[in-house]
Amino acid sequence: MARFFCGEMREVYAKLHCLNPNMFAYTIVGEFESKVPFVMNLNSLEAGDWKISERFALSGDGCWLEVEDMLRLNYRPRSLPLQEFKVGGRTQTISWRNR
Repeated sequence: MARFFCGEMREVYAKLHCLNPNMFAYTIVGEFESKVPFVMNLNSLEAGDWKISERFALSGDGCWLEVEDMLRLNYRPRSLPLQEFKVGGRTQTISWRNR
């Protein structure tokens, strides 16, 4: 998904750490050809039985999105979706929940 938004990778580094065959973590750090930095952390350290919570976050220039367990989505677009709605120091996000 990050490659879809940011383009081709220019540079990539990765590090893997294994606690046991079922519990591991790795980090990928890099930079896209557009000079946008990239950091990705993946792990199964929360539980040895693989009953873990999955989270995905993508940050951009004044915007971001976050997905939790493929059940919840929070999205903050660069421009406010409701320009006339001022909430004082809070940001407006678009949220979706699977109930």
